Amino acid sequence: MTAVFSILFLMTFLKFGLAADIVLTVNPTQVEAMRHDAVVLDCQANKNNSVEFISKPVIWKHVANDGTIHKITIGFNLDEGANKTKYEIDHREAETNYSFKLKILRVGDEDDGKYICEHKDANLITLSSVEVPFTVLNPVEKVRIEVVTVVTCDRMCSDSQIMANSDINTVKEGEFEVTCTAEGSNPSPQMTLKVNDDVQYSDTTIEKSFVGNRPYYKGNFTKRLSFSAYKCGIQTVECSAGIPRKQFPDKSAGLKLKDCLDSAAVVVKPLGILLCILLALFVRRISSDL
Repeated sequence: MTAVFSILFLMTFLKFGLAADIVLTVNPTQVEAMRHDAVVLDCQANKNNSVEFISKPVIWKHVANDGTIHKITIGFNLDEGANKTKYEIDHREAETNYSFKLKILRVGDEDDGKYICEHKDANLITLSSVEVPFTVLNPVEKVRIEVVTVVTCDRMCSDSQIMANSDINTVKEGEFEVTCTAEGSNPSPQMTLKVNDDVQYSDTTIEKSFVGNRPYYKGNFTKRLSFSAYKCGIQTVECSAGIPRKQFPDKSAGLKLKDCLDSAAVVVKPLGILLCILLALFVRRISSDL
């Protein structure tokens, strides 16, 4: 009886155990690409015998952001429904593994999501799989700044960066609410607020939506600031946003603010102080004479 069980165990191991021994690894483990890039995804199985993958194939598929699954390869060939002008499959045996390279010839927005490499059994049941998150980069498309005076609710806004010939907004000193908005990026934007030469950080609220299959991120924050008379000079307030990739410069929008006191007030205030001093001296003189 023991011998019978041993034989059954051995047969079960040969049928399922060998397949379970196959481990998949991918390179790269995640991708950030620009539109029109060419990308190669390499899925390697830790066995170098191609016969192993005839009845138990390795496949590539893509899962879009809405959950739609696109079959790309099965075994050594492209799937019947795969886009032949977009994909190529290259498979080859190495010393210690077998490689299934998926070539994406031209990246588009539809590639955002994830690519998955799977090892199937003879009934196409998944034995193992590994995912490759795939991001199609998009820079920040629009930045907007809005400044509102707290007391009078005067509103100023701009969606362009500060230039030498930018309009100057005359304001009175006091408290202001500054709202910054950045739209259109993938991944989410990193945002900063700069007042003159000082960078002011604020917590950013991120919203995610989709334009087709492409994620569309929107970031915004509101910060309360106090402005005081600044030697009748120009103060600047500027929002900037971008994604942390060197090939995409940050986008910015800003305002110039002139918040000095009225000239009449500047003259009257010192004059009033002088009159107070003269009056005090006059009162002291009269008191001493009495």
